[in-house]
Amino acid sequence: MNVTSAELIGERLALVLMRVGQAGEDDWAVLAGRVSERDGTLFFDHERGSLELVPEWVSRIRVADPSIRSILLGAPYMLSLKVGNVSDEEAAALRKTGLRWPGT
Repeated sequence: MNVTSAELIGERLALVLMRVGQAGEDDWAVLAGRVSERDGTLFFDHERGSLELVPEWVSRIRVADPSIRSILLGAPYMLSLKVGNVSDEEAAALRKTGLRWPGT
């Protein structure tokens, strides 16, 4: 079910991040925060910072199935993203958002 930007503002959102770990295994993390809007742009605000939600991501946000909300840290909305290797420049930009893979 697609949701509108207006519906998301102020709501909890879970980012479900997936990657291939160092040993080649699937690894995933869930980070929860709130959606805010500044100057017409949506942001994922979390305890360590803020990340801009680009339009292509916003279009992929879905209502979470109630059966998995505990996994999603109580968030009623979810966005799944694959995370790959990034350049040093990209890593520096991501550090500014405050997002960290759990345990790093």
